[in-house]
Amino acid sequence: MSLPVTKKYRCRYYGPDGFPVPGGPICNNGAECRFVHPSDPNWPGKTPFIDTRLKKDSGRGPPLAPQSDLFQRRKGNDDRGRSQKDWDRSERIREREKNRNHRNRSTTPMRPSPRSRAVPDSERKGDARVEPRTTPNVEPSSKDDFSSRCAEKWGSPLRKTEEKQHSDEEKRAERIVGLFRSLANISNELVTATAAQEHQGKKLQTYTEISSTLAKVSQSAASSVAPALADIMIRHEQCKHRVDQNFKALGGLWDEVFDVFCNEIAGVIDVKLQDAIGVLKEASDDAQSPGKRGRIEADDDLGKGDSSSGSKRRRINEGTSPTDESVGHILAQMKMKIDEQAYSLQVLTKENTELKHTLKQSNGECRD
Repeated sequence: MSLPVTKKYRCRYYGPDGFPVPGGPICNNGAECRFVHPSDPNWPGKTPFIDTRLKKDSGRGPPLAPQSDLFQRRKGNDDRGRSQKDWDRSERIREREKNRNHRNRSTTPMRPSPRSRAVPDSERKGDARVEPRTTPNVEPSSKDDFSSRCAEKWGSPLRKTEEKQHSDEEKRAERIVGLFRSLANISNELVTATAAQEHQGKKLQTYTEISSTLAKVSQSAASSVAPALADIMIRHEQCKHRVDQNFKALGGLWDEVFDVFCNEIAGVIDVKLQDAIGVLKEASDDAQSPGKRGRIEADDDLGKGDSSSGSKRRRINEGTSPTDESVGHILAQMKMKIDEQAYSLQVLTKENTELKHTLKQSNGECRD
């Protein structure tokens, strides 16, 4: 087979090694290309090794179509699919409009049928059970819908109070978590600043000794170390200032944490006291209500025929009523709770004082 005269230059889509140019386009002309491919006998370089096992049995497939033809073909399919969808949508809209017009025409008043005109007035008056169909049957559902919409929009008071309490609890929890997170961050910064201060202190001590030693030799040698010594002294003072600021911030955070805990404890005590006061008021109202007093007197009148021992037993029981015992028990529980909360506050105050004292001592040692 004689090769064309023009097929003597290497195809620009292939490199000298016979492989396609990495990242570049692919020659779609195949054997019909006017330039030399690696599969041609007059390839100028070394023919690349191609594993025939990876090839298909029938390697005489048609060459790939150009990208422009593929784009045009796919674009035509997309346009046809889009036009079909638009046609279907317009058909659905026309059908919907037609059905709506048909319903509107069917709801217009119509003339009575001949059968309805043939019914005599006597039968029409006598049939009192048959009532014309009216629209008030729809009112309850509309009212229910309106009430349900209002409930969904504004919500019930109980649900609002529960949501408010839940949001308040979440805010308090987020505040406590934020405080402890700030404590952890400031503690880390304090440890880092303390380590930096110790390092700068050691360097300052070393350079001070070197400067004093050089000063004994000559004044010029000591002055050569003076700039580095001044720089180290400035850094040491900066680290010391950072440590002091972190200690102050840490102490303020601990004070805020203890204030939050004390406020929470005081709030719990107030809630428990309000509950206990409510129970006491209910017990006193029940004991002083005229209805119960009248029932007790009626029971006494009915029991006049009993024996003297029964009346004595009733008088003794009235003297030691169960309400007095319940009130005493509630007061004892309240006193015990208040004592426990007071002891907890004392312990927290003591721990806070000890922590402040420890922080001051450690700060003094770092300064020394």
